[in-house]
Amino acid sequence: MIRASLVIAAAVALCQTAAAQDCPPGAATQSTIPNGASFRVLSLHPEDAYYTNSYAQIVGVDATSTAELTNNGDCWYGGPANTNSGESYYF
Repeated sequence: MIRASLVIAAAVALCQTAAAQDCPPGAATQSTIPNGASFRVLSLHPEDAYYTNSYAQIVGVDATSTAELTNNGDCWYGGPANTNSGESYYF
């Protein structure tokens, strides 16, 4: 799972109105992130398979969802995405 900051303007307005307790400023908190949305990865959940080996390579990158990402609680999302550098991940 990832924490994502949406780059698209319409979605940023949504995430700034939500008030999840332990989400970083600007983190998305809506129920889903739509397919094709651009976002920045803010954090990886400690239970995510990529956390141990790929944290430094993934956090801070810009990506695009390749299907709808689902909110798994507060501001953690799961689903498929491609980074702007061409890497594919399923969080």
